[in-house]
Amino acid sequence: MTALIATLIAFVADRPAAALDVADPFQMATAKPLLGDYDKMVARRQIRVLIPLSKTYFFLDGGEPRGIAVEGLRDFEKELNAKIKDKSKRIFFFAIPTPRGRLLEDLAAGKGDLVMANLTITPERQEKVAFSDPVLTGVKELVVTPASVKDIQSLDDLSGMTITVRATSSYFASLKKVNETLEAKGYAPIKIVEADYRLEDEDILDMVQSGLTEATVVDNHIYTLWSQVYKNLKAHEAASLRTDGKIAWAFRKDSPQFAAVVNKFVAQSKKGTERGNIIFSEYFKSDKLLKKASDPANMERLKGLLVLFRKYGEMYGIDPFLMAAVAFQESRFDQKLVMRTGATGIMQMMPATARDPNVNLPNITNLEENVHAFAKYFKFLRDRYVNQDGMEEFDRRMLLLASYNAGPERLKKLRAKSTEPNVWYENVEWAVWKSVGLETVQYVRNVHRYYIAFIQAYTSAVERRNLKHAAE
Repeated sequence: MTALIATLIAFVADRPAAALDVADPFQMATAKPLLGDYDKMVARRQIRVLIPLSKTYFFLDGGEPRGIAVEGLRDFEKELNAKIKDKSKRIFFFAIPTPRGRLLEDLAAGKGDLVMANLTITPERQEKVAFSDPVLTGVKELVVTPASVKDIQSLDDLSGMTITVRATSSYFASLKKVNETLEAKGYAPIKIVEADYRLEDEDILDMVQSGLTEATVVDNHIYTLWSQVYKNLKAHEAASLRTDGKIAWAFRKDSPQFAAVVNKFVAQSKKGTERGNIIFSEYFKSDKLLKKASDPANMERLKGLLVLFRKYGEMYGIDPFLMAAVAFQESRFDQKLVMRTGATGIMQMMPATARDPNVNLPNITNLEENVHAFAKYFKFLRDRYVNQDGMEEFDRRMLLLASYNAGPERLKKLRAKSTEPNVWYENVEWAVWKSVGLETVQYVRNVHRYYIAFIQAYTSAVERRNLKHAAE
């Protein structure tokens, strides 16, 4: 690994996982805002850290907090408490899972004291919050494509490309500046697609390496990390959007005492490459790659299957592209697939489920009946478990997928424990992550990504056909 990666992952201490507390994000969100400088934090013995849920920075594994940011917090907590002999006065860090779009807003509002989220220092962000001394300097924002794309030699070569990034990212602002330059030269602008705000950099890289989206932009250290997992990626350094980026932690502007404490830790916390390699291996060796959903063979299969998905989707009120996404996640569109558990066919229906009186379509070795059985069972789950009035369609879809994967009764119990039982993102999702683990959360996220990708692929194909017909 490079020295940059060592810097990013350098905040490490040999300390048990239990040393870090993970705050309930819903209780913290509804708690009274707490402002003030470091003296106030010491008095309440609590430092609240806002971190986005991410396979890079912060996630739960069997209930244990893990990730690069977690290692940093453990080390920081150890440093602050090293000279406090009276254990009753120890300071505790609380990691609060927070979506990227709310990080700075919640920090300024007093819902947290520190943000650790790979944030690039920008003038726009400096208007809202203060930043620590840089954790990382010389950061490049790289355009990343599938490996098969020929080298991009300059920013001018980005003309006409479709690039997907979050609207709240520094990448988005950088792309807009490039577009201003392109348009001034008379070139076609980049088509900037706003990624779902729930997606992290690694999620979008996942989609790029699978061909689900044409290109994205990430920091060079993020690319270096994830290119070791996602092998079908290429970074185009000759077309870097930003070359002098600075990554830092954020805190409120009115916190000079805390700024001094944070900067002292940042200055002495950079360690060597060897430990960085160990952390990378530990955190990413078991990651499951996104399958190539949009390669020509799979898109051709989808084209043939859409007839069935539409037929039974209309019959039971289910989005055919959602059915396609589930089918791809479950079997890669393989009707012949039969698992040891008995899960059968394209939708991986269980024989017992297919025989259930609520479904009663047992011939699931037949492609059409397999799809029919799934659609009928999905409708049953929706109507029985996740069809409450006033629920947003996104939440209904995600809760339905979670019910299908984890079991409806299990999810029902977890929803009952959630502050917002009809809201998936940051609510039931968090309860599932804590109680069940990453599998169901990742399942739902994967299907959601496939769903978006299939809709985008179909929409693009229709647009191309319309343009072709218009030109004829």
